[in-house]
Amino acid sequence: GGEQGKNAGENTEVLRSFKTFISSKEFAGLLEQLTGITLTEVSYDFRRFDKGRHYTLANDEDPFMKSEGLDVVLCCTSPPRGGGGASSWNLSHGGSVHYVDGEDELLTVEPSANTLSLIYRAEAGTSRFVKYVNASAPAPRLDVACTFRCEEEEEGDDGA
Repeated sequence: GGEQGKNAGENTEVLRSFKTFISSKEFAGLLEQLTGITLTEVSYDFRRFDKGRHYTLANDEDPFMKSEGLDVVLCCTSPPRGGGGASSWNLSHGGSVHYVDGEDELLTVEPSANTLSLIYRAEAGTSRFVKYVNASAPAPRLDVACTFRCEEEEEGDDGA
């Protein structure tokens, strides 16, 4: 009882620290250096997609999807048992992130253990969803999904 409670408290502190980090100016600055994009604000979710139970829908009403932005996804999904490498998640298990623009699929990002994906949505209206994780998946899909808004360029600002 007492030891489990202690671990839960440590986990809460780790989550709190991680939330502080991903919303920090330092993390945004690192992403700006890597991408050359000026970032303004961030929205984030800690997500778990259990086998045979969870998925997301493309949401046209998400305010962060109504403008260009940078999606940063830290995939914490466990690697398959018995080796096979971190990228052994089979697409038939679901759990992939799909980016769509209306009817057109633009990009699919497969779950892979311990990976950080940076996806720049250059146009407003690009939606994303996580495909259903079916019961044959080796593990739940775990991730931290952050969406950064980009600073909008001034009309007619050509640097002259």
